[in-house]
Amino acid sequence: MLVVLVGVVLGASISRKATYPTAPEAPQLVALQIQYVSPTPDPRVDRTVSFAAYTVDSEDVWTDVTSQTTWSATDSSIIRASTGLPTVLAVGAGTTTIVGSYSGLTGSIPMAVRPR
Repeated sequence: MLVVLVGVVLGASISRKATYPTAPEAPQLVALQIQYVSPTPDPRVDRTVSFAAYTVDSEDVWTDVTSQTTWSATDSSIIRASTGLPTVLAVGAGTTTIVGSYSGLTGSIPMAVRPR
């Protein structure tokens, strides 16, 4: 009790702030990873090749977003991609890139198509 009185007499103030934990920030999407579904695809003309798309967040958690991904190819004379379908059709021999887009993120994977 004496210590408190001395503090008041000398003009010292004693205050304590209550601190509360803040809610953690929600993980942010940082990348879109595109992968072949088959471990060793053999892309040839008139065959289909399937892909999977995964978002990667700031905590390194991967989420499958294949069905919500928009698909395209950089050369449509080699690959025919359909929006919403993770399977492309090889229509010509050559090299191209498969591109997936989801929620402002873009990922890609190279593809070499061989003749039949």
